[in-house]
Amino acid sequence: MMTFTFLLLLCVMMLGVSAQCPAGWGGWCEDGGATWINYCNDDFCGGCAAINRCSQQGKVCVNYGNAYQWRCEDYSCGPGDCNGDGYCETDIYNDASNCGSCGYACGAYYAMPGYCSGGLCYYSCSAGYNNCDGNQGNGCEITTGGGDVNNCGGCGAACGSYYAVTTTCNAPGTCAHSCYPGYTNCDGNLGNGCEVYTAGGNINNCGGCGAACGSYSAVNTQCDYPGTCAYSCVAGYANCDGYLGNGCEIYTAGGNTANCGGCGAACGSYYAVTTTCNAPGNCAYACFAGYTNCDGNLGNGCEVYTAGGDINNCGGCGSRCGSYYAVTTTCNAPGNCAYACVAGYANCDGNLANGCEIYTASGDANNC
Repeated sequence: MMTFTFLLLLCVMMLGVSAQCPAGWGGWCEDGGATWINYCNDDFCGGCAAINRCSQQGKVCVNYGNAYQWRCEDYSCGPGDCNGDGYCETDIYNDASNCGSCGYACGAYYAMPGYCSGGLCYYSCSAGYNNCDGNQGNGCEITTGGGDVNNCGGCGAACGSYYAVTTTCNAPGTCAHSCYPGYTNCDGNLGNGCEVYTAGGNINNCGGCGAACGSYSAVNTQCDYPGTCAYSCVAGYANCDGYLGNGCEIYTAGGNTANCGGCGAACGSYYAVTTTCNAPGNCAYACFAGYTNCDGNLGNGCEVYTAGGDINNCGGCGSRCGSYYAVTTTCNAPGNCAYACVAGYANCDGNLANGCEIYTASGDANNC
């Protein structure tokens, strides 16, 4: 029986025919030229005699425990039987926990995971991190992918520090600069920072670069927060027509009786009255020379002439000249009572109180 089986196999090999694979294997076995090779699956190599087939794929032929467990692999198991069961269960060429040999683990450091390639440990920083001090022990200790203005995009790559500028390091490692609130980089030169404060106090850059407030007659100009031009009249002046273009055109703090103390605040006009507007804007009234406001009513002006001609108000309100015997009374300028004897009479005793007591035109031999 054994002789028959051997002859049958020899025949099959010589004729190059195929035979069915062992139980549990799909496909057929073929003559590999040197010996039987199992081609039942693309990655099975049958026996080490088929190493040429694996090498054609850039792989090696590895045994997994019995005659039918050969496989073309990317690596030779060698010491990859880490659990001692005779099988090659561990990839010692790519397993970071068993790199190059069983149990040799690649270390793990801060932001620096270790990996195994070709049986050797390699280390590289996680994205955004860098080993700036060159010390593997503390890993990739610096974040260079954003947030650190002293190491922005690389070790020691510091973002600049400028006047009135907030500096940040943004992902993936780019310096960004922005002006403080209220400041602007008007000349476009980052070197001197955001050199102009535009949010108030600067009438030439009010609210923006070169945004100048206007200049007008008798107007105080200022730049208020957050950058708005504000205008106010110089003390004593008013913008009566409401047009800023001609400024505060009216002086209301004196000298203008039509706008005394305010726009259109006119002083009154009265009989025998001189009207003026005094500082800071008050109407003042004065009687003409020789006139007096005897009744105290400004409405009828200075109604009494006291500087002559009125014996009842001679030199002042109610200042009456006396009435005496045989005396003619007048009020002379600038307001003095004058007395003269009636023709034919004389004030012989010099006492005005009894008037001109002597009639000298009557033939009186004693006063003739």
